[in-house]
Amino acid sequence: MQAAEREEGERRFLEEAEAVVDGLVESPGTLAGLLDAVAEACRTAAAVRATTQKEASGMRERLDNAAKLLDEVAVEQGRAATFDALSRELRADRIVAFLQIEALQILAAGGSRHLSTLSGGRYGLAFDEDEFFVIDTWNGDERRRARTLSGGETFLASLGLALALSEQVRALCVADRAHAEASRPSEGLPQCP
Repeated sequence: MQAAEREEGERRFLEEAEAVVDGLVESPGTLAGLLDAVAEACRTAAAVRATTQKEASGMRERLDNAAKLLDEVAVEQGRAATFDALSRELRADRIVAFLQIEALQILAAGGSRHLSTLSGGRYGLAFDEDEFFVIDTWNGDERRRARTLSGGETFLASLGLALALSEQVRALCVADRAHAEASRPSEGLPQCP
């Protein structure tokens, strides 16, 4: 009778254990077999967990690396946009036009000093919008196109610009000579007036 009770207790315990396991492992029909199957499933799950953790760690590293690369890409795209804008601005026709305007404005400033001296302080020169203007200080700094000057006034304005231009040429020649003398012996250098 004890054997039957014991067998009945094992059967109920096996049923309860199978209900707890609930299909996670296949039941071999004995309590010892179920215990071995659960132990094997636990080892397999631990191995799968370790492998999955390693893969997840590798994925995290790759994601971190991808984020860094995306940041670098954004920085490089910004640099590329800057270089693109710079190259458009430095195109030959734009830089030449800019340099011409700058040179003419410098020429107008120098010519204005000479014209002021030649005209007794009455006239000055300015360069704006691809045109020379005369500033008449005796008429409240009236600004008018250089084309409107009389013959004598045109001569004075032209003389002022010619003097300023000669100063610029002389300054360029001296700067060129100093640069040339610093870089090579003075033999055969062009002579400036």
